[in-house]
Amino acid sequence: PEKAVPGKIEFVGCTLEGAASAAASVINVPADGCKVRFVNCTMQPSPKAAAPIVIHSNSHATRPVGGVEFVDCIVPDRPGRNPLVYTNSGKVPLRGVSGTLVLDSNGTRRTVELGPDLLEQR
Repeated sequence: PEKAVPGKIEFVGCTLEGAASAAASVINVPADGCKVRFVNCTMQPSPKAAAPIVIHSNSHATRPVGGVEFVDCIVPDRPGRNPLVYTNSGKVPLRGVSGTLVLDSNGTRRTVELGPDLLEQR
């Protein structure tokens, strides 16, 4: 469509688990369209997942993707793995991804602000 669908989708206090994948996958959401918010959620990924959280643009994407906010979401995961990966099949920019994650590695917690260093692109 010429114009992205407006609105907001919120997940509040949810536990998201990935049996064989990321705990949360946001796929091809235009950055200027419907906003997606995760508030106080726990995101338990599969050990085989690329990351606990994956944002993806498919090969048909024509506009930047993103528009996702994370508010104090807990991410139990192994040390050293980026909590969020952007897989960019559409070769479009990632925009409007923000918020805080609480990384929990072996019982040690640290709060991180999402920024370029945590937004690994593939």
